[in-house]
Amino acid sequence: MKKLLVVILSLGLFTFTGTSETEASSSPCSKYSGQSKIWWDGAELKLGQIGRLTIVKNTSLFKLEGDKRTFERTLKAGESYRIYAFKPGMLSVGGGFYVDRNEKVKYETPSKTKLDAVACINGKHPSQSKKIYSPILGKVTLGMSKQQVKEQSSGILSEETSDRLVYQNVNILGYTGMVIHVFENNALVAVNVYHDIMESVDDLNLLEAYFVTMYEKIIPYYGDPVSLDTDWLNDTGGYNLSAYWITNDHNTLLTVQVTYDYDTYGGLRISITE
Repeated sequence: MKKLLVVILSLGLFTFTGTSETEASSSPCSKYSGQSKIWWDGAELKLGQIGRLTIVKNTSLFKLEGDKRTFERTLKAGESYRIYAFKPGMLSVGGGFYVDRNEKVKYETPSKTKLDAVACINGKHPSQSKKIYSPILGKVTLGMSKQQVKEQSSGILSEETSDRLVYQNVNILGYTGMVIHVFENNALVAVNVYHDIMESVDDLNLLEAYFVTMYEKIIPYYGDPVSLDTDWLNDTGGYNLSAYWITNDHNTLLTVQVTYDYDTYGGLRISITE
């Protein structure tokens, strides 16, 4: 099983400055001032909702735990449910319960305008939050909404929940891999990067070559790191190489590790400077 490198980009508390009446009136959220609910075809659209499910033919609802399915009950034709997440071939109705995405169900998604409206009335629209740029992440910046990340991300979207977007085959600094974007209140607060080339590597020379290559790509952005560990043997929990950079608003960690189980991984952690 792949050992995942946890990559956390913590935004911390947003800081706001005064806004003029002209700026406020031009805000994309100004039109929703005073509204407490957004309606979608007669039903309230909730924050974090990504779609709705209508049962066309009776279908099974099951609890998903890992790869194990446990039947819960039968959903009846004509019933409707809010959708907050999906996995390949499955839709989540919440609480860890899923249905198969097939001809027995109809899945619909709200317009971007509706999603923006819900974010606005909940104070979670990206125009209401701070953006922090990392040159490594390209067009994706911390503080973006889920919809904005979708518009800017490359690769293949393989999973979506109310607080995560998972993309496969994303190129980060010349290597492809899996990238997980994590959201809080519809603002991007974390990015997990797992480079495929570093999975199940049994040659230390290859691991070191990856580390050196990535290090040389990051140096032009940030200069010398504040911390550099090139000794495999001075760590706990396995064997590790790492480099750490700090700027005024974010930190960057490059790491390669061999666990005691001889699994391997390599990737990046980028976080906001607190």
